[in-house]
Amino acid sequence: MTLPQHHISTPILTLHSKPQTDNYDCAHCDSQHTRSTGVVLKDDQMFAVYHAYLHNEPASHELPRARLTVLFADWEKSLTRLVNATAFGIAMHAGKTNYELMLQDPTAEAVHTHAQHLTRAEALAHPRLQDVWDVVDFSAVTDPDLHALLYGHLPKSAF
Repeated sequence: MTLPQHHISTPILTLHSKPQTDNYDCAHCDSQHTRSTGVVLKDDQMFAVYHAYLHNEPASHELPRARLTVLFADWEKSLTRLVNATAFGIAMHAGKTNYELMLQDPTAEAVHTHAQHLTRAEALAHPRLQDVWDVVDFSAVTDPDLHALLYGHLPKSAF
């Protein structure tokens, strides 16, 4: 007996290029921290943008943590304008062997003016919630600064 062949296609997430970093002033502790921004492709097509706000100063924050904003939109070919943009806020905390995640309400620190920022309740009910988790997990593994914050070392595939 021959079984029919089924082709399973798993979408591939990749970074468009090395995440860009800059410094910003934290409204909570009034000190400078790093922000990392990455463009995520899915099957070589524009998929999402994330902004990771990294807090790693023990004096100003109890645990290494990050605040992520994940943006989805109908991307124009030029990638210069967001259309129908939706933003999800996520808190990440470093653990001993992994990291913890939680959806959050919008904060002043991570506001993108051209997107609809979802509340935690709206995000939990949103049809793209699994896409959010996929982008967050992908960025934790591939973004060198975020990975170092969460795991204490650079990823093996660092740029």
